[in-house]
Amino acid sequence: MDIRITLRESLVGFLKTLRHLDGHEVEIDREAKVTKPDLIEKIENEGMPYSDYSGSYGNLVIRYIVDYPESLS
Repeated sequence: MDIRITLRESLVGFLKTLRHLDGHEVEIDREAKVTKPDLIEKIENEGMPYSDYSGSYGNLVIRYIVDYPESLS
């Protein structure tokens, strides 16, 4: 999954809530952390369900994309 963040969020951190395909919410906490462009983060057991194993889930892999502003004031 790609998540777009602002330059500010990449520098000072953020807290986001994502809605999973089955409706439950997944909290992404990167508060007080610098997030580099194209950083890959893995969240265990929040990915797609395994078809052969009831109640087992894969990992959610997130790539952070930083949206840079056209200019700074």
